[in-house]
Amino acid sequence: MKHYRSLVLILVLGLLLVACSNQSGTTDENQPTNDKSSPVISGACGISYFPILPDKTWVYRIYDENNLYVENRVWYEDIGDTSFIWKQEMDGDPPITSQVKWNCSDEGLVSTDYVSSNLPMVMQAMGVASDYQIETLEFSGITFPANDSWYVGSAWTGSWKVNSDLTVEDLGQVNAEIAVTMSNVIGAEEPVSVPAGSYDKALRVDSTISIETKIVMQGMTLPTINGEYTMTSWFVEGVGMVKQVSDDANFIMELGALE
Repeated sequence: MKHYRSLVLILVLGLLLVACSNQSGTTDENQPTNDKSSPVISGACGISYFPILPDKTWVYRIYDENNLYVENRVWYEDIGDTSFIWKQEMDGDPPITSQVKWNCSDEGLVSTDYVSSNLPMVMQAMGVASDYQIETLEFSGITFPANDSWYVGSAWTGSWKVNSDLTVEDLGQVNAEIAVTMSNVIGAEEPVSVPAGSYDKALRVDSTISIETKIVMQGMTLPTINGEYTMTSWFVEGVGMVKQVSDDANFIMELGALE
């Protein structure tokens, strides 16, 4: 049961990828820099604090408690007026990859398949062997707001309902119905430093993730799991997310380079 509490938490942490404590990494030796003046595309997909930049790759470092890290690369393809493809690849043997289609509107950016995109990485990072099928049943709200909503005090919410069927080693067939609500508020404008550089003005987004999970395993319906978790992210105009932490998940991710 503890295993599935962890799985549910990690599923909803978005760009968070779990680096196992016993996973080898690289020491933090280099100090790469970014081009902070990179242009942002126009139209509904052009969000200054979540820039969709063609031919650019965000290289994030996911740290463990020994200050070792694995790298997670994020880039965008098939960029259009109303949608784009978000891709990522995390260090591993073999590398762990996924992609998601995002939609753009006047209200902001929406990732309707947000949860399912991360499941392969989650399962592998947790060392769980499984076959799975997962479906996002419903989505409401937005994932990231439009440009005019990026100011201190602004708030937005995204909610997902997901159904998954997994065949997990040693556990057999598992069905989970997951309801997730992610509430975000811009708490402050403040400086932040990461390996990619130091930024005088970053917007700090404080997020609360509420989760309700119903699990059927080996023919038994387990008690509903309810949880509330927190996450903090820092966004820089023209660069995007530069840092993300969650004490609940023992997680730190920082931007190492924008290539």
